[in-house]
Amino acid sequence: MKHSMLSEERRRKIVDLVRVKHQVTVADLCQRCQVSAGTIRQDLSVLDQRGLLQRTHGGAVSLNRRGFEPLADEKQILHQQEKQVIASLALTLIHDGDTLVLDTGTTTLALARLLSARRQLTVVTNDLAIALELEAQTDITVILTGGLLRRQFHCTIGPAALASLADLRVDHAFLAANGVSQEDGLTTPNLDMADLKRAFLTISREAHLLCDSSKFGRTSFVRYASLSEIHTLITDDALNGEEKRTLAETGVRLMIAPISE
Repeated sequence: MKHSMLSEERRRKIVDLVRVKHQVTVADLCQRCQVSAGTIRQDLSVLDQRGLLQRTHGGAVSLNRRGFEPLADEKQILHQQEKQVIASLALTLIHDGDTLVLDTGTTTLALARLLSARRQLTVVTNDLAIALELEAQTDITVILTGGLLRRQFHCTIGPAALASLADLRVDHAFLAANGVSQEDGLTTPNLDMADLKRAFLTISREAHLLCDSSKFGRTSFVRYASLSEIHTLITDDALNGEEKRTLAETGVRLMIAPISE
């Protein structure tokens, strides 16, 4: 019991510190709390699951910083199991010969790695990592949008990227979001990315959001769509009952991927 109380006291201290400093490192927390890096990482995982902060590579950030966005390499190590099961479920919506948009993101990258199971696909993307992944899958036609390179996020943005989509029409768009809520809809930290995501919605017959459950109840800087504008939301089974009821009220089709124990 004493150990549990000490753990909770330390975690409250970490939450307070993140709220004040907005961003902390594991090394700093080890020094302040006089515990090992392994203990701090466990604390950050628990607090992230409780929705009290956002774990990042090497530390954590406050959820109140709506303009914050982890770098692409930092996102890659977060919620890996959830991304895999979501991608596997998303694959069931894709058939041979389909045309797709894959939004930039680590869950859409996980989906790209499964697309060799389908034939004669055409994929439009602004994500460099996705394009490189699909380059090795020789049956897939890849259309990479032009535009300005968004450094450290492995994607293109801007007017040229938007212009390259103007005459395209696709069967499915698979989108990402940094935050999802009934009040604020789908949100992202970057204005240019919001414009591109809206364009992806416009050119698609059906739009699907790939989003792990940690994104629910969060709001980022720019709203790019309401929940009612997407056809399908694919997430993991850590979604709680209230969140499921909220989504049901929007009319969006909900697909839940189970996470194995």
